[in-house]
Amino acid sequence: MKKNLCLLIIGVCFILQLNGQVNLKIGFESAYISSEQNRMAVEAFNDLYAETLVQGKEMPNLNFANGLSIGLGYKWDYARISANWHGASRRRQAFGEVPVTEASFEREVRYRMSGFNLKYEFLYERYSLGLAAGRDVLNMTTLIGSTANDRTILNEPTYNLKISLGMRLITSERVAVCIEPFYTYLFNDINHSAEYLYYEQANVPSNSSDRPHYFGFQLTFYNGIQ
Repeated sequence: MKKNLCLLIIGVCFILQLNGQVNLKIGFESAYISSEQNRMAVEAFNDLYAETLVQGKEMPNLNFANGLSIGLGYKWDYARISANWHGASRRRQAFGEVPVTEASFEREVRYRMSGFNLKYEFLYERYSLGLAAGRDVLNMTTLIGSTANDRTILNEPTYNLKISLGMRLITSERVAVCIEPFYTYLFNDINHSAEYLYYEQANVPSNSSDRPHYFGFQLTFYNGIQ
């Protein structure tokens, strides 16, 4: 999917021949995703397998995720509008040794927050203030070795509003490098009941939904007339 999106944006840029103020954006995103329900589900799993995991490593919370961000924007005077895609993911693993049998025990999952947004930015000298509206999906997938038995546990969509502050670190006639701290407000809760079931909790809480905190920064490279 990432490859197809990159090819599409690069193709659009070539069609437009980078006329006017069209900018291609490619960047790195690092985000902190704090979910109370994720923490509770993981802690319950670690308690359930405490004797096994004491010989290895407990399952960590979701917390930090990293990934790619790409977009296509149009700039004029003191403003820029852009269409963007991002994907931040993180693998989490627990392993240990089963008492008595001494059999190895391992669980590995991947969390991913990804989606699209439309963004408006106000530009002033080296700085920018951005506001974006978008749709993301929080995804949780099992990772079972190199087999094809992986399955999706969570696939929860959420609409959001993202505010960002940008500062250009490097600027030339056709290239700019910016750092952009951001905070994303989610409009709807995410249901974690399937996550509790994956972590083998017999009694799923009656309210297993929450609205994660989601913030971080992007290091973005702009290609086009600055």
